[in-house]
Amino acid sequence: MSAHRDEIRRQIQESCRVKQSFPEELLGQIEEFAVKSAAALAAGKKLVFFGNGGSAADAQHLAAELVVRLRADRPGLAALALTTNPSVLTAASNDYGFEHVFARQIESLAANVNMSASSLHHHFKAVTAMSPLQYQKQLRLQTARQRMLMDGIDATSAAYEVGYESISQFSREYRRFFGQPPMRDINAIRTANKVTTSVACHNQTAVVVRNWRERRDSNPRPPA
Repeated sequence: MSAHRDEIRRQIQESCRVKQSFPEELLGQIEEFAVKSAAALAAGKKLVFFGNGGSAADAQHLAAELVVRLRADRPGLAALALTTNPSVLTAASNDYGFEHVFARQIESLAANVNMSASSLHHHFKAVTAMSPLQYQKQLRLQTARQRMLMDGIDATSAAYEVGYESISQFSREYRRFFGQPPMRDINAIRTANKVTTSVACHNQTAVVVRNWRERRDSNPRPPA
C-alpha cells in the first residue's frame, strides 16, 4: 500500500506546487474578481456562472455555494448558473448557434432588469476583460479541445461541432489561444498523460509483483 500512498502524496504535492507558483498577475485577477463580485452583491446585483463540459458542473457548484452556505452561516447570495435548463441550451444552440447559448440567456436577464445590451456588454467586460461573444469563443475552443482529447475526434469534426464554419479560422484561433495547432496540442497532452499513466502502472505492477513474491515465500511448495 505504501507505493500507492507515495504516488498519491506526490500528486497532491505537485498540485500544491502548481497553486503556490501562481503568477502575481493571476493572483491580481482573482483578487479583482472577488472585489468586484462583492461590490455587485452589496449593490443588490447577482453573479452569473456558465461553462462547457466539466465547467458547466463547476458553474452550478459555485452558484450553489453562494446561494446556500460557504465557510460560514450568512444570508443567501444572489447567484445562478446558466447551465441548468436543457431546453434553453438546445433551443438557443439550434436556432442561433452554439456561440450564442449563454449570450442569449444573459441578454434575456439584462432585459428583465431594464438593462440595455450596450450596458450589459460594458459591465460584462468590466468583470471578464472581454465581451460575451469573446468569452463564448474561449468556451468553444475549450469544448473542442476536450472533445478531441477525450473522445478522439479530429480537428475538423471538433470545429464543426462547436459551431465553426471555417476550419482555417478555427485553427488560427486555437493556436492563438493554446499556443500551437490543434492536433499538435492534443498529441502533446496525450504524451504527457502517457508518461503519467506509465509511472502509475509501473508502481501498481511493482506492488502486485511484491505481494505475489511475499505470498510465494510464505507458502513454499513441498519438495517433490
